[in-house]
Amino acid sequence: MVVPVIFELLCVASIVFMIDPGISVQLQEIIYRALERDPRNRYASAREFAWDLQHQDQVAVPERAELRNWKMRRTPWTKRILACAGLVLVPVVVFGLLLLVAAHK
Repeated sequence: MVVPVIFELLCVASIVFMIDPGISVQLQEIIYRALERDPRNRYASAREFAWDLQHQDQVAVPERAELRNWKMRRTPWTKRILACAGLVLVPVVVFGLLLLVAAHK
């Protein structure tokens, strides 16, 4: 269950409500803020993050640019496929290197 969700977030770059349409807009905002690329826009502490999770009704939901016309701004499918292929190849390469090192001992 966790692996497909992580794969979806990393490779397809979908928005949260596509994974579970039942998620409230406040919880979506909490998730977006926790996953922000810019550290200045993320939660400053785990305590602040936990407080928002416990008090979702008090979370402000600003207008997010990534929610407008998100289908138009999606990464082209070729780049997504290459990125996913790269992610898949990492463990294969590591395993191959481990075998190579083990063979030389």
